Amino acid sequence: MLDVRDLTYYLMILVIIVSVIHISLLLIVQQTSPLYKKLKELNKKYKFEGRLVKKVPLVEKCSNKKEFDKAIIDDYLQRNIQNDLGTFDKIINSNEETHKLYRAYVKEFNQLIPERIINTKFFKIHDIKLWIINYYERIILRFYKLRPTHYTKVSIKISYSSPQGKNNYVKHHEYSYDALKRHYDYVKEIMERRATRENIIRIERSKVTPGVRTEVLKRDNYTCKKCGRTANDGVMLHVDHIIPVSKGGKTELSNLQTLCDSCNLGKSNKDN
Repeated sequence: MLDVRDLTYYLMILVIIVSVIHISLLLIVQQTSPLYKKLKELNKKYKFEGRLVKKVPLVEKCSNKKEFDKAIIDDYLQRNIQNDLGTFDKIINSNEETHKLYRAYVKEFNQLIPERIINTKFFKIHDIKLWIINYYERIILRFYKLRPTHYTKVSIKISYSSPQGKNNYVKHHEYSYDALKRHYDYVKEIMERRATRENIIRIERSKVTPGVRTEVLKRDNYTCKKCGRTANDGVMLHVDHIIPVSKGGKTELSNLQTLCDSCNLGKSNKDN
């Protein structure tokens, strides 16, 4: 009767034999499989190595504890995106392009995977052979499938150390690509709105042509609508928007008035 040690020994021998057979079949199928050759060609077609930066480290050292306490990591990330938009444009674009390329790769890869052989009631030797080839081809294809790193992360570290170095404070956060993309889209939207608003303001101000200015001055009798002074009083007359263009005011005669330089300066961007 076999004892436990003998049984363990025979089990180990069996495992070794099965492993050798498994590896041998794997190598044979790999060397003879036309699908493996097609996969090698597919992997050469799609090159992912070096396409993306895996992690972008951002480090900020605060000059005092108060500055550290007020530091908000999300705000710091958004400032970095705004101040270095070109770099983050490249990061986002390269990620999106790689995602698109990888989806195309996966689609072509899935077309290589052989369909499962339908089990029948009676197996023939040929069926068993096909089943074995099918099984090992699937293992080989999945093992050699490309799995590129196609998500860039951003790591932020904000720190402060006391002058003597006795106290050290650190705020740290790592943003996934999805979180980075949300902050990037938010900053882009804010910047586009600001650019649109500034463009509208510039256009409205450019509508105050010399002809429009003369028409407003004549209408107001070359007199400041606030203090009543004229050029004879030594002031310079301006044509001003009653409702500032920064607040949505239009360049229309009804929204234009004559002001002297002192009153215009005092009005700033306030209405009236």
